Amino acid sequence: MTNTMPTAERYQENREYHRQYYHKNKDKIRLYYKLRYPQRKEKIRAQVKTYRDAHKEEFKAYSKWWWKTHPSKLKRKRIIRNLGFYGIIWSQFEDLLINSKSRCQICGKKLWFGSFDKSEVPHIDHNHETLKVRGILCRHCNLFLWQYENCLPQLFSYLEPTKREIGPFFYGKQPS
Repeated sequence: MTNTMPTAERYQENREYHRQYYHKNKDKIRLYYKLRYPQRKEKIRAQVKTYRDAHKEEFKAYSKWWWKTHPSKLKRKRIIRNLGFYGIIWSQFEDLLINSKSRCQICGKKLWFGSFDKSEVPHIDHNHETLKVRGILCRHCNLFLWQYENCLPQLFSYLEPTKREIGPFFYGKQPS
């Protein structure tokens, strides 16, 4: 007797059967794999590596597509990766965001991870000498603060010896 059921329906039926079986025997299945995995660990890793190497372009294309369609997760991942550099963890970063009401602490711009505008993504402001975190800023204020801290002293040291004056600058004929 041949099975006349369409493939998609058989697939759904089979899937549902396995799902129910798993939920009924969850502990037994987990124990089985927990005991069996250490024995097969190297073999499984070798199979995974072989498969990934054989389908490298597919994995690369999928990864590129996924990160492109989930930009907020990429930005969040980058921030999480950098938190260790500042000596804080994700919950402390969330506390900083909550305390600042998800706004830049200088200009008050709304900050969020899903933005395509880089200036609206939260940036961690820190002291460059001590690496101590000072707060959450937008990109523009963070860059301004960095320039103020690093470039202004150099500008003053440039102006100081000769008592040079800044501006006004005129193009063409100067007023008399």
